[in-house]
Parts: sequence; structure tokens; C-alpha cells
Amino acid sequence: MNSPQAKWVFDYGAYLPISGRTDNIFHRIKAPVLDIASISIINHDATDTGYWASDGFHETGASSGIKFVGGASNSSWNIGTFTYTGSAGSYDRGVILGAGQVTSFQPDITIGTMNIGQGENTTTLRIGDYACGVAYATLEDGDIKVGAPVDIADTTGAKSFTVTGDINMHGNVLFNTNVWNEDALASHSEYSPDILVQGVVRMTQSDGGKTPTWNVLHRTSLIS
Repeated sequence: MNSPQAKWVFDYGAYLPISGRTDNIFHRIKAPVLDIASISIINHDATDTGYWASDGFHETGASSGIKFVGGASNSSWNIGTFTYTGSAGSYDRGVILGAGQVTSFQPDITIGTMNIGQGENTTTLRIGDYACGVAYATLEDGDIKVGAPVDIADTTGAKSFTVTGDINMHGNVLFNTNVWNEDALASHSEYSPDILVQGVVRMTQSDGGKTPTWNVLHRTSLIS
């Protein structure tokens, strides 16, 4: 799975509803170096999930997000192409890419090309934003058994974010970036930028008149 030829596809069209009012699907990256050809996240209509109401007879709605969380010190993620097509309709819990489980796990993120949004979909993408909650292990890992609760949280965003090619945003896109190296000795300058885009940023209006928004400095809470 972790090789320069690997292409990760997350197709949520086959997603089965899980119990809970607010669910998140966590992908914790425990390898210090992630080097893959692409990540594609499509059909995220699972932003609306179903669960049984308290009466046990009626199904009602919930929402689901997708979070990729750094789980190793001095980690670096190299992704050739990142694609997220968003959700049909007017609401998207969205994707968080590159939150650090703890401050020392801040990832350096390098992406070749980014494709965000599609058609009239609603698309929310955050680079290095918040991520917290309780997950349940699907694989045995040391003392952690299958089904055991696992606390997943972050205290920080990404260390750096570099796009060597282009960023293509289409339609109703909300793109937030929370990037800051928490190392007290880190240099923040044009010679050592926190965010670097070496290609072109394209922000294309949808046929329905929706336009993308990029909040370059976006923090929802204090970072320590």
C-alpha cells in the first residue's frame, strides 16, 4: 500500500451506515514516510449516514467526515495526485488531511497535483486541521485488540504544505489550510515557506454559479 506506484481509492458509494449521530472515518498514518502515487476520495454521499432512532423503528440521519491523521514523529507524506470530488447536495462534512495526533507528529505534506470539487457538488477540504474522537480498532496492534476503543486526537496542524504542480478547484469548494511548524527553532520566511505552490491555482465557477473559497490561514482553535 505504501509505494510510489500505489493508488489509494476511497469510494464511499459502497459505504454502509454505522451507528451514531456524528461519525468519522479515521485513517491514522503510522509510517514516518508515506510515498504513494495518488489518493482519490469519491462518492462521499456518506456525509449523510443512517442510524436507528431511540424508538427502534425509525431510521434518521447523521453525518460523517473523513480524517487522515499523522501518527509518527518527523513524518513526511508525498502524494502524487490528490483528488476529492465532494458530496452531492448542499452539505459536506468533508475531508481533513494531515492533522497531527500530537505536536511531534506534524507531517510535512508534498502533493504533485490537487483536484478539489466536481460539478455541482459541495466540497470541504482542510489541510492540517482539527481531528479528535474515539475509534475502534479493526486490526490488532500490540496490546490493542480488534474492537478496542482507541483515542484519536490532534494538537496541531501540518508542519508544511507544498504543491509542486497545480491546484484545481471547481465549484462550491471550501478549502482551509492550517499549516504551521510548531518547532520554536523553525524558520518562517519566503526561503522556508509554510505553504508553497509551485504551479497554478485555478478556481473555476460551476455551471450553477458556485465559486471556490480558499482560507489560507485557518484555525478553529488555539494551537499549543
